[in-house]
Amino acid sequence: MLPYAEEDRNWHADLNPRVQAIAQIAQELDAVYVPLQEPMTALAARIGDAAVAADGVHPTPAGHRAIADAWWQAWQTVGRGAPESSAH
Repeated sequence: MLPYAEEDRNWHADLNPRVQAIAQIAQELDAVYVPLQEPMTALAARIGDAAVAADGVHPTPAGHRAIADAWWQAWQTVGRGAPESSAH
C-alpha cells in the first residue's frame, strides 16, 4: 500500500496488524515471509507512487517487478536455489 492520495494515509492503521499476523503465521509454519512495504516504498520514492501502484494498492508492471525481485531475493536467501519450472 502506498499513500497515493491523502485519504489513503490512514490505511496503515488497518493494514499493519494484518501484516503482523501474516508474518507471525509464516514464522509458525516455518514459511518464508517476504516483506514488501520497504521495497515498494523505496521504489515509489524513486519513480513516484502512481508508477508503482496507480491506485496505491494494485501494482503496475514496475510494482510487480519489485515484488518479483523481493520474492526472488528471499528465495535465494533461504538457500533454495532456482525453483524448478513446471513447464514441459
